[in-house]
Amino acid sequence: MTIFDSNPVEGREVTKSDTAPTYQFSMSYLYCGVGGDICVITEAERARAERAGTPFASIPTVTITMAAGGYLPLQVYAIKSTGTTAGDIIGFYG
Repeated sequence: MTIFDSNPVEGREVTKSDTAPTYQFSMSYLYCGVGGDICVITEAERARAERAGTPFASIPTVTITMAAGGYLPLQVYAIKSTGTTAGDIIGFYG
């Protein structure tokens, strides 16, 4: 099994934000065109925060260092602006 077995329906360039999620869906995986750090809110953290009533700005994040041309097989809810230095990030979902 590979990260591509989920057969994503669509990919979109990701807009980073520290104040609100950009999309109303979770991404199955990310592609990083320009290497650097990606500061993400995982789908699991989003679900915990929703149950606890935690505001978006206070949801815990994970920072992952990505190589250019790398893929991140992780259910991602949002990418924060602060802490993200990687670029050309595409989110795939399906």
